[in-house]
Amino acid sequence: MGYKSDDTFKDVLDEKLKNHDYNGARVHLLETIKTFPNLENASEMLTVCEILCSANTSGTDHEVDWYRVLQLLPLDGAATVETQYRDMLSVLEPVKDDMPGAKLALQFVEDAYNMLSDPIKRSGFDARRKFSGVGFKKNRTLDLPSISGNRRKYPDLLHFDEGQNGDIDIVPKRFCSDNSTNFECDQVWLCYARCTCFVKYARIVSVEPEQMLVNVIWYKPCPKSDKEKKWCDSGLPVSCGEFVQKESAVVALDGPTKFSQLLFSGYECDSKLQVYPKKGEVWAIYKDWHFNWDLAILLKCELYLVEVITNFSEDFGIKVVCLTRVQGTKNSFQRSSQKYNSSISHFDSDFSFLIPPDKLYMFSHVVPAFQSNGTFELDQLTIPENLSEDFSPLSISTGTKTHDSLAINKDLVYDCIYNDSTCQFSPRDFSEEQIWAIFSWLDSMPRLYVKIINIMSETHVRVSFLEPHPMNNEEIQWIEEDLIFSCGVFRKSADTYIVHMSNFSHIVKCDWSARKNYYRIFPRKGEIWAICKSRGMKSNKADNCRDAFRMVEILSDYLSDEKRINVGSLTEVEGSLTFFQRQFHDGFRLTKWVTRSEMLGFSHRVPAYNVTGHEGQPGLPDVMLQLEPSALPPPKDF
Repeated sequence: MGYKSDDTFKDVLDEKLKNHDYNGARVHLLETIKTFPNLENASEMLTVCEILCSANTSGTDHEVDWYRVLQLLPLDGAATVETQYRDMLSVLEPVKDDMPGAKLALQFVEDAYNMLSDPIKRSGFDARRKFSGVGFKKNRTLDLPSISGNRRKYPDLLHFDEGQNGDIDIVPKRFCSDNSTNFECDQVWLCYARCTCFVKYARIVSVEPEQMLVNVIWYKPCPKSDKEKKWCDSGLPVSCGEFVQKESAVVALDGPTKFSQLLFSGYECDSKLQVYPKKGEVWAIYKDWHFNWDLAILLKCELYLVEVITNFSEDFGIKVVCLTRVQGTKNSFQRSSQKYNSSISHFDSDFSFLIPPDKLYMFSHVVPAFQSNGTFELDQLTIPENLSEDFSPLSISTGTKTHDSLAINKDLVYDCIYNDSTCQFSPRDFSEEQIWAIFSWLDSMPRLYVKIINIMSETHVRVSFLEPHPMNNEEIQWIEEDLIFSCGVFRKSADTYIVHMSNFSHIVKCDWSARKNYYRIFPRKGEIWAICKSRGMKSNKADNCRDAFRMVEILSDYLSDEKRINVGSLTEVEGSLTFFQRQFHDGFRLTKWVTRSEMLGFSHRVPAYNVTGHEGQPGLPDVMLQLEPSALPPPKDF
């Protein structure tokens, strides 16, 4: 896709720029880049949008922040201003006549350079900027988390609150270290040491405003294992977990310790402090993390950026997904495009994994972020220079190894649409190597198979999915077309998942190979199954209503030499949704032999129970079956 050849994209971008909707143009461009990563002139177009957004010309009554236009820091010297100006010219000059908005962006760059390259003009601008907070809309604020980490990886962090927040009009609510009125007793603050930027937590005891002093009690981490204790004894930073009060101290507001973010107010004095990454936050985590690290290794390590997608659970930790830089941008990130495509669940998962509860020390620091249309805008000052985007299996462990060098558990969390909070199963219902059917996330029918690896907690089980293993060309085509495949040969997949017990339906009886890597799952005599009336159905909750299936009772086991199975038809008892009866015609039961090829139409087993004690009641058959409601497709108008 090229810029000049795509009229639709050009028209949308032109319209937004014409209406001074520079942020909308930028968002539109980022979305296009996601779909077409090789978009022609993407870097140049994005530079134009970023400059126009930074200039903030759409109605603000403030002076333009020329530092933001040139993407500079207030402390950058004349040489840096000159270099950045030349770099932007090299990008904009070749496209100024062909690209909408490029001439205006170029004019802003020229004006910014004229202002910042002249010492007298720059001094006057700095004074106005410091006094009025230019370049920001006063009515738009966002409470962003604070910066921590290794000072070697970032520029001077003290100037983040002066407007260096990438290219969005957001003013983080930052603490000004020379204003003692920000403090009250029993507040808990996140702090960092200016020399290292390592995270610390403090509770305010009292404030001495005239002396610019704050009396605090520092918190220290509560290691829960010998390895965590060794980490803490080595003086390495801990940013999340449980903390207890350690010692009193007097902190000078103009000293090396900087107060960054207010966490709690009115915090109980004797309470343990709990700090865990929260859903929606962006954090940096250490690459190749190991409990045996020392400070020298920590300062040299690379980091990943991840989005936290589940809150902390004591059972299985925190689920995160890796973030990668949007092509052609500096501070825009999105979820990694690497996928796990598993045919057993028809589910494409982002490159996500679990960090178990005993590995939380691999979290380095939270990164300020603003999310818009699936893209994270990060403060450029907080993006590590030693950022790694290598998410290969060599860099992220599957969690099956016994050593701690990677410490990342690449378990995926499977959350089906059907997730009844009143779970009927408990840990005693499960044992290792059992085969279970669980509910499909697409239409909530129990047609996915898993092998139990181990029980993780009172509510969660670790499993491996069983993937279809086609035995002939017809089955290969069936799977490639993403059609329902519920009986045949299956193989154990390599990925492991964490599954809540409410997603389980029933134990599956099957045959297996000597090494238990392959399983033969076929309907067995006495079971009740749902058969698709239309050959070649897909898992689709909107279409797969009760009328799309036929309920049958299995009358014979599958015989591999005969390659067929005998079934008997079932019909609903009148006036009931879950009670079924065997179907007869002129005193003969309606049965059918189903060939191996026709068995591709089997959808899933429906657990059923014989109903007794109603014999002789008018309007009811003598023999009835009650089918499990959760495994029955819903009626059409249900």
